[in-house]
Amino acid sequence: MRAARGMLPPVDGTEVWFGSLAEFERGAATDEGRAAGAAMVEDERRCVDFGRSRLFLTREHTIFDNTR
Repeated sequence: MRAARGMLPPVDGTEVWFGSLAEFERGAATDEGRAAGAAMVEDERRCVDFGRSRLFLTREHTIFDNTR
């Protein structure tokens, strides 16, 4: 199906979770947080083709809670 549509094969990526947007922003506002972010980007360069990847932020929503 991918070939019929002329689509590229999927690429591997990374996923990072934060407890909240405020938590993300607080971390990015510190020297330690900025250093951690830079280290994460350097690590991602080893396994992610940035030119073929996408970056986005989203908020998690529970659709089904099967723990009840």
